[in-house]
Amino acid sequence: MIFSKIRNQRAVLLYFSKYLMKRETAYGLLLRNAGTRLEEISNLLNTRASGPDWKNTVMGLEGSASLIYWNALKEARLLPETFQEREGRGSTEITNAALNYGYAILHSYIQNALGNAGLEIYAGLLHADRAGKPSLVLDCIEEYRAWVVDRNVISLRCKLGSEQNFLDTALKKQLVELIDKTMSTKINYSQKQCKLENALQRQVYKLAGAIVEGKRYRGIRFKW
Repeated sequence: MIFSKIRNQRAVLLYFSKYLMKRETAYGLLLRNAGTRLEEISNLLNTRASGPDWKNTVMGLEGSASLIYWNALKEARLLPETFQEREGRGSTEITNAALNYGYAILHSYIQNALGNAGLEIYAGLLHADRAGKPSLVLDCIEEYRAWVVDRNVISLRCKLGSEQNFLDTALKKQLVELIDKTMSTKINYSQKQCKLENALQRQVYKLAGAIVEGKRYRGIRFKW
């Protein structure tokens, strides 16, 4: 899951780099270089994610990758100047508020898929279990965050942090439409074309197989 998350963060950087290279080459190269660093970090997971302390190692690499990712987006001016760092629930900064709102929408897709597969949403693999905390939802959401939510929030940059500095109903509606459209878009999955929402459900069934039968789990990696 974390390997795919980092690779999908890289995909978002390269997605925007492709367009920036046509008009702002320096920023395009900045994103491309950050993408290379993310690839290097993801490859370390194959050699370091083992042993009794594997979880701390994995989450440490994930944290390093996220820092590079958000700094690159900020330095390439793909995020408004009001964005200084990633802030969680309760943030009043408009970009973080939009991200958190988008993650909440994605959260509902993930929770529905886990429910369909009969998995216990409060029993996580990476996130710590705590009463009332849907840890498995938070695990599964990782590989989809960058492509489904971050990319769409970035596309709204011109409407965030300029004349408007709060997330109003109109912006929320637009973000819902963008995320729903992304989930309805067909992707290449198992050598077939299917909607991302359906692919997500199949991924959850594969996760169940990994948990119950010890099968290998491979996350979705989006093509930029």
